[in-house]
Amino acid sequence: DDVVVPVDEMSDMIQYIIKTVAKYPFPLRINAHIGDGNLHIVLCKLDLSDKEWESELSHFTEEVYTYAYAHGGRLSGEHGIGSKKAHFLERFTPGGELELMRKIKKAWDPNNILNPGKVFNL
Repeated sequence: DDVVVPVDEMSDMIQYIIKTVAKYPFPLRINAHIGDGNLHIVLCKLDLSDKEWESELSHFTEEVYTYAYAHGGRLSGEHGIGSKKAHFLERFTPGGELELMRKIKKAWDPNNILNPGKVFNL
């Protein structure tokens, strides 16, 4: 997973992630592009069942994304949104920003033939 925050928020974001993951049953590793505020959050499933993993992961990402957006961040850096984060994009992205994304998509793909519905619906 990756999130991006303003560079001056990196330290606080890392500390928040470390504190937050302590409540969960999986180990954490963080890789980062310090110069652009991009954090790669690596979590390991270990021996959790699929159901436990999905539930715990969902709660953890909810907390991390909420914090990132509250501090000027976004859901993703260079890895993009993809189908995994599409519902989070709709939920967390300010309406005007999401509308601008839709307008850009429509300008480049007026017939909606390039991955229709993958990131958001027009």
